[in-house]
Amino acid sequence: MPEARNCLISDYMNSYFAGGASESRVSTMAYQSAGWNGVSLAVGPFCQTNLLL
Repeated sequence: MPEARNCLISDYMNSYFAGGASESRVSTMAYQSAGWNGVSLAVGPFCQTNLLL
């Protein structure tokens, strides 16, 4: 079963990285167009999704 555990850890780390990268990109674009209010509105759904998971 160590192979299955390694696959789960790898999937977790990949999704963690992809989520961080996409959130960074979205927040940068939101800041450029609408400032901090835009960042708050754009990143809010990411935070809510993370709380549900």
